[in-house]
Formats: sequence, C-alpha cells, structure tokens
Amino acid sequence: MNLGELLLLPDEEITRILKDKIIIVGDFMENDMHETLFETTSGPLILTNVYLALQNPDTLATLPFVLILLATYLFSSFLVFHKGDFIEEYISKNSKA
Repeated sequence: MNLGELLLLPDEEITRILKDKIIIVGDFMENDMHETLFETTSGPLILTNVYLALQNPDTLATLPFVLILLATYLFSSFLVFHKGDFIEEYISKNSKA
C-alpha cells in the first residue's frame, strides 16, 4: 500500500491495519535497487531481512566473532592513523637482526 493511500484513511482504520505489523517505508522500484547473490533487490527489503535476522537468532555474530571484528578494526585504524609506515618500520627493524 502506498503511504499516500494509507494517510487518506481515518485514524481508527490506520490503527487497525498497522496493528502488529512491520512497516517498511522506502523506494521499492527504481532508485534503491541493489545487486545481491540471487537477484536485484530493493533496499528496504534488504534492511527488513537484516532486521528479521537480528531479531531471530539467525545470525552468526557470536561474542568471539565480534571481538575479532573489533580487534581487526582497531588494528587497521591504528595502521591508518599511525605516523609513518608501521609495517615497513617493523620489517626493516626485524630484517637487520
């Protein structure tokens, strides 16, 4: 249902229609389409899939996995913001020994 059509209804009817529903607002046709593994899918449906996967225990995001992601992010951020070339300094320091 288009949002404009929904807003034309009386408040009681809107409440009845939307009760216990997930409301997806977005462009489903042209401007927000993304290539996925299987087909071209609209952005709002991708976000809805992410929400439902996180709401149900369908994710593989365990605590060790999140800690590894965090450590990788922190290390790569350190490499980006460190003055000079950290890896080159490390290699040259260890190759002289």
